[in-house]
Amino acid sequence: MTATYLTDSIILAEALDVFENSLSMANTVYRDIGSEFSGAQKIGESFQIENPWRFDVRTGTVQQVQQIQESSITMSITDQLGVDLEFSQRDRVTKIRKFRERFLEDSMPKLANKVDSYLLNEYKNIGNTVGVSGTIPTTYAVFGDAGALLDNNCAPSNNRSCTLDPKAYYAMADEFKGVFQLGMVNGGNTKGLGPIEGVGEVYKNQNVKMQYRDWE
Repeated sequence: MTATYLTDSIILAEALDVFENSLSMANTVYRDIGSEFSGAQKIGESFQIENPWRFDVRTGTVQQVQQIQESSITMSITDQLGVDLEFSQRDRVTKIRKFRERFLEDSMPKLANKVDSYLLNEYKNIGNTVGVSGTIPTTYAVFGDAGALLDNNCAPSNNRSCTLDPKAYYAMADEFKGVFQLGMVNGGNTKGLGPIEGVGEVYKNQNVKMQYRDWE
């Protein structure tokens, strides 16, 4: 394979590949509004996110027409993250694999790590909780409670996922070792512990905010 002059487009495509593959939490959240971010966005700009429709079911034979009124919430851009690199023209005349190893495989995972950290810090804005704060979940019961809470709030049962800090993750791995023994022996489950009834796939992320006394 001969060396190629690496243009900005080639470098950007490779950087995005490393970045997206390094994301953890960000790959589990709803991202269908990503098209709203097309173009160069600046801090302070905002866009609208449409609220889902919520209709009531009538009883009886008398028609009760419900007015369809569109509503939305405003999302403002408050932060921008980036990793700025400087490299010579000589570095551009190389194989993309070597360029990736030298510059991207360290910088892009750090950027992805920062994005995951921002997302996981949103726990304080979530009102519904189960379990005891600061207590490591070691049985299925807490996952069952979480699944039941989601069900009672009419959350869709598909595309659910759960992200644990490493200590809780490995505690649950020990709890479920009988269920996932084959996968663990064969090198582990690449997507996580596997789907758990009620909460879906379980992932591990070191950016989960912990309150364990022995880790403070």
